[in-house]
Amino acid sequence: MDKRLLLNPFPDSRTAIRATLKMLRHEIGMEMWVVARVTDTQVVVIDAVHSGDVYPVSAGTAFAWADTICARMLQGGPQYAPYIPAVPEYANLPVISELEIGAYLGIPLVDSRGKLLGTLCGVDPGPRQVELFRRAEPLLRVIGRFLATLLEREQVAPSEHELPARSANSLLT
Repeated sequence: MDKRLLLNPFPDSRTAIRATLKMLRHEIGMEMWVVARVTDTQVVVIDAVHSGDVYPVSAGTAFAWADTICARMLQGGPQYAPYIPAVPEYANLPVISELEIGAYLGIPLVDSRGKLLGTLCGVDPGPRQVELFRRAEPLLRVIGRFLATLLEREQVAPSEHELPARSANSLLT
């Protein structure tokens, strides 16, 4: 018996992003994964996947870009932090205590010209093993490129009914 995988394409980019975030949560195990679009002053969540018990973040949630871990990462902070309190660039951000972030992993999503489109990040309330991040890096490189391609080509944004953003004073992506 032939056991080929025959997979239909996703119906749209938002569905592809959600499936990707679910897979990352399952395979890598961080509590929450987020894809967000970055503007000059804020970041707006395109989608977030988590258990719903820890993080109050969903599509359309907006944060001040300057207050985010990802903004600090792009200014030279590490792309992964297995134990946030031990990372000086991140330890004093208000979002760390507000959202109970113990571990972080972030990837910038850039277009074909190198312009920042958004970020992919994973967070967890507890510390994580460094080896988790090292094993995940090759997968995240490919997924980051895939997501950047979707963002660039389709200009994916939260759906219009979600856009009156639920603002927060700080951010994790």
